[in-house]
Amino acid sequence: MEPTDTNDADRSPASNNRREAERFGCPVELTLILCGASREKEVAPCVARVKDISRTGALVKTDYPIEQSQNVKLEISTKHCPEELNLPKTFAGDGLVVRVTAEDDGAYLVRLRFGDALACSTEFAVFIDFLHVRFGLLDPPPDMK
Repeated sequence: MEPTDTNDADRSPASNNRREAERFGCPVELTLILCGASREKEVAPCVARVKDISRTGALVKTDYPIEQSQNVKLEISTKHCPEELNLPKTFAGDGLVVRVTAEDDGAYLVRLRFGDALACSTEFAVFIDFLHVRFGLLDPPPDMK
C-alpha cells in the first residue's frame, strides 16, 4: 500500500482561503506615510483611494510609486461615521505593503496589511463594520437602525 498525503485530503476549500476578514468596496481615502528602511526616514504623505477594505487590510490606488514589503504609517478619517459611535476623528497605525501592481494609467494598486494596532482594535472593527453597513453591503444591527 502506498503512503498517502493526508494533509491535502483533510484540507477543506475554506482553509485554502488566505483572507482573514471579508473585503468590501467603499469610497474613502486614507493617507500613507512611506517609511524608509530605518523607519525614521519618512517622505511626504500621499493620499490613496480605497478600492476595498477589511479589518486586516486594504487595496488602495495611488499615484505614488510604493515598493512591495515597504513599511507605511497610515491614517484613515472617520468622517463618514456618526458621532454616536464615539470613534476618534482618525485611526492611525502601521501597515505593510504586501503587493503592488502598476496600472496602465500610471497609478499603482497597493495591497496593505494593517498592523496589530488597527487589526486588533475593537474600535477599528466597529469603524469597519459601520462602513460595511453604510455602503449597503450588510444589514444594520438592530441598535444602528
